Amino acid sequence: MKRLIIEICIVLFAITTIILYQKQVNNLKTNLDYAENNVKAYASLNDSITQNNRVFSLKIEDLTRLNDSLFLEMKNVSDRLKIREDRIRQMQYMMDSYNKTDTVIIRDTIFKETGFKLDTLFGDEWGKTRLQLEHPNTIIVGHSYTNKKHVIFASYKEPIKERKWFLSRWFTRKRIYVEATVIDENPYVETKETRFVECLNN
Repeated sequence: MKRLIIEICIVLFAITTIILYQKQVNNLKTNLDYAENNVKAYASLNDSITQNNRVFSLKIEDLTRLNDSLFLEMKNVSDRLKIREDRIRQMQYMMDSYNKTDTVIIRDTIFKETGFKLDTLFGDEWGKTRLQLEHPNTIIVGHSYTNKKHVIFASYKEPIKERKWFLSRWFTRKRIYVEATVIDENPYVETKETRFVECLNN
């Protein structure tokens, strides 16, 4: 009987060891898949042929550990918005630029001094205007704008049916919904309209 108990304990120990080992192997495979994906994502950033960017697979703590300036900026934005780390589903960063130059040539001479030329630039880091005046009648105006856009997707819970009594609210079934927060860093830019769709499997 004692020997049987010892044999059962050995078998249980072996099974537990195998299960733990298998779990560790699966975790290592998952981490390897994430690492390979991130290497390819970094490579796609330097690919000038395709317009597609591969999505990084990172944990929140990786954003600070990798010492990437854009990842750090994304983390700072989520901290500024006070979004809990366990709620964050996805983070996006985009930088847009706009450049436009207009040239006006007037029939009459407006700059009488021969060889007159004025070239000045004014604005700030988000928007700049370049004004060029040339003898005898040329006016060139150039505009350039830059915007950094952050989009953070976070999940929240809400009760399926609203209940007034606080005890019943604890036991009410809840559904999970995802909220997208859009931040434009450029103070002159405002995102007027957005649509975000979560595609469901059939």
